[in-house]
Amino acid sequence: MTIGLLCPGGNGATLSSLSLHYIKRELSQKPGYFADFILKRENRYRGLLSGRTIDKFDILAVTTSWAGDYFKLLKLLKEEGIEIDRTKRKSPEIITGGSGIAVAHKPFLEVSDAVFIGDGDGIFLKIFDNLLSGKTDMPWLVFDKNTPKPSPRLTEAVKGVALFSSNEAIFKNTRLVEISRGCPYKCRFCWLSSYRKKYKFRAAEVILDEVSDLNERAGLVSAALLSHPEIINIFNKLDKISLPSCRLDLLDEEVLKIIASKSVKSLTLAPEVGSERMGTLIGKKFDMEKLEFIAVNSKENGIKSLKLYGMVGLPGENYEDVEAFGAITRRLGEISSLDIEISVNQFIPMPGTDFQDAPFADMKEIKYKMDIIRKAFKPDRKKFKMKTNYGRFYQKVFRLIRE
Repeated sequence: MTIGLLCPGGNGATLSSLSLHYIKRELSQKPGYFADFILKRENRYRGLLSGRTIDKFDILAVTTSWAGDYFKLLKLLKEEGIEIDRTKRKSPEIITGGSGIAVAHKPFLEVSDAVFIGDGDGIFLKIFDNLLSGKTDMPWLVFDKNTPKPSPRLTEAVKGVALFSSNEAIFKNTRLVEISRGCPYKCRFCWLSSYRKKYKFRAAEVILDEVSDLNERAGLVSAALLSHPEIINIFNKLDKISLPSCRLDLLDEEVLKIIASKSVKSLTLAPEVGSERMGTLIGKKFDMEKLEFIAVNSKENGIKSLKLYGMVGLPGENYEDVEAFGAITRRLGEISSLDIEISVNQFIPMPGTDFQDAPFADMKEIKYKMDIIRKAFKPDRKKFKMKTNYGRFYQKVFRLIRE
């Protein structure tokens, strides 16, 4: 039985998915199963090891990182000439899981033979056995969109690093290892805070034992990395690390120096907003002095670039708040010689959050706000880079979630 492992977000997302690495590890232990990562090669989606085209797999195991992957999956299947309507498709069978499913599972059931809601750790073999046999006795495996949505299966972080590293992965040439799940904070816009309320971390001793013989960089996977009670010990025992976004209020001089000493050249922060007022409104503390401290001291410790995540279109936001985000970006460039990249996303109301019923902002208004931020550092385009995510695609995702 051949299983194609795929994330619609592209090659980097597929190779950087610990879920897919876990699935492959478990399936390799059962005779009769062969699992392979699906990557795009020469305009076709093929197995990394087998070279088999995507339509030749018996099952496609698809993981989604957000609801927008629904549209990417449809596009991918159309490109490969695979029937989208599951009632008409003979093969391959498609099973879909991941965060996008937990947000909006019904649309995925139009194309998937089944969806799995929650964590599949430890029961991947049973999931595929049930799918193949047509059994419907697993509470988190849903075959019909008229079936009531079950509570997601939630587990603690599990053992195992990514099977290999790759230059195509999001974190290049890095072996990923999970150190925690969940988040101890309650940001009012954040879906994770409501979906996975309990913060579960793995012991430093166990994590370090798993990565002790790695030659590659260790990529520490966590939604709240610096909240791990033994994070300093973990940092100190590793030579080279890659980090997700770090929480601003937990970064201090000691942490910054340790991070920089581990061959980290780029630091990612997610202030989301540019003022204390908006920070209070969204439940995420904003600290301009801390941002300035990080910008100045990062360069001194060998970090070369800083990436900031922000949002526009939040409830209660006004033009002064948007101008403030542009101003802080400009200010950080003035007091440091870091290369600064900002990624500004349009706010999407997520189910389960305090803002779930908020309206979706008008596109013209969002574009105007994006331009406000862009103009803040227009005189020095070489030093600043800006990416924006909004428009028709975000409108489609919003409707998908609401419907």
